[in-house]
Amino acid sequence: MKLNVMLCLVMLSVTQANAMNNQHAIISELNISEFINLSITEYEHLCGEKLSIRQKIDFHVNKLLLKKGVRKGSISMNASLHSETKFKLRWGPFFAGFVFGFLGIIGVAIFAKRPRRDAILSTVIGFGAIIFIAFLGILSLVWIE
Repeated sequence: MKLNVMLCLVMLSVTQANAMNNQHAIISELNISEFINLSITEYEHLCGEKLSIRQKIDFHVNKLLLKKGVRKGSISMNASLHSETKFKLRWGPFFAGFVFGFLGIIGVAIFAKRPRRDAILSTVIGFGAIIFIAFLGILSLVWIE
C-alpha cells in the first residue's frame, strides 16, 4: 500500500518539478479523489505551465495507479497527496545487503516486517556500499600498476 503511494508521489513530483512554489503547495493540498478527477488542462492550469508529453504520460500513469489502489482498497480516497513519511536507515537489513549482497536483498524482500520499504532500501544501500568499496579497491589496484 505505502509502496504504491510512494511510487505515485515520486512520479507526481517528477511531473511537478518545474511548477512554482505556491502552485506546488496548491497541488500538494489536493486529496486523492480530487487528483483522480483532474483533467490535463485543469492540472496545467494549476501548475501554470504546459506539460510535456512525458509529463502527460506520468500524469495519466499516476491517475491509473491511484485508481487501482482505491479500487483495491489499499488507498483511501480522502488521503492527501502530500506524504510526511521519511526514510529511516535500518542497520540490520543494511548489513544483510553489505554481507550477503544480492541474496541479502532477496531475503529481506521476502522476510521483512513493517516498515518494509525502509528495510528493502537499507539493504540496497548496503549492497551498493559493498559494490562501491569493491570498485574503489579495484580502482586502487589499477592505479598502482
